Amino acid sequence: AQPSWTTIGVSSIEGTVVSGNGFVNAGDTLEVIAGTLTNNGTIDINAQGSSADGIILIGEDTTFGGSGSVRFRTSGANSRVSGVVDSDAELTNALGHTIEGTGQVQVPFTNSGTVRPGLPFGILGATAGFTQAPSGTFVASIGPSFSNGRLEVVGDATLGGTLDIAVVEPSVLTNGFTHIILEADQVNGTFDTENTLLGPSGQLITRVRYSDTDVTIATRCLADVNLDSVTDAGDFFAWVNAFGLNDPLADQNLDGLVDAGDFFAWVVNFNSGCS
Repeated sequence: AQPSWTTIGVSSIEGTVVSGNGFVNAGDTLEVIAGTLTNNGTIDINAQGSSADGIILIGEDTTFGGSGSVRFRTSGANSRVSGVVDSDAELTNALGHTIEGTGQVQVPFTNSGTVRPGLPFGILGATAGFTQAPSGTFVASIGPSFSNGRLEVVGDATLGGTLDIAVVEPSVLTNGFTHIILEADQVNGTFDTENTLLGPSGQLITRVRYSDTDVTIATRCLADVNLDSVTDAGDFFAWVNAFGLNDPLADQNLDGLVDAGDFFAWVVNFNSGCS
């Protein structure tokens, strides 16, 4: 087993590859020097859940790399990545590395690796803007009673890369649930790839919808094209409209194309019911 380590007061790291389970404790600061943190283990920030802040501090543009994870364990600013005062530091999460949990990234934040808001539920804040790079993966965890992980962005959220939706056991997909997984002052673009989920019957699906200020996941029956949680004749007219707009909602056979075959697939889905 890899050894654990912990910060004491204000600690600094420069050029060292870390592994095992590290702790940036409540009231402590880990300062990353020279722009790179290579982490092949886990770094838990404020695992005590204290109002005394656990902080990773950067003074220049910094990359978190390696195969490990930085885990914000306390909500809000009590668990955070911050920039040195008066710096223009930005944070990049590199391919292979994960940032997750319920704290805050208080510098401009680009995700080229994996970001997973929540533990598994709750809010991760990006208080100076967020960019999802083409190589980045955003994991949206959903559970019972509308619980989910959410990224809340102050400023612009520019999207790309991959969205993975994860149902946290023992939860199951339930018709009619809508989860807000990202909010921002302005949402730009969409995820390039959406790994949506089908329920066990094959008739319940997670739909991803975008607005100017949020991204939501709507769990609905395949034939419920107007997403009102009821499968009825109104969905036929909604399908016609979606077909005319080349909207993925019209892709009822899930072959990645919107074409005439989807009308017959919609009829089959409509008659199959949903559970």
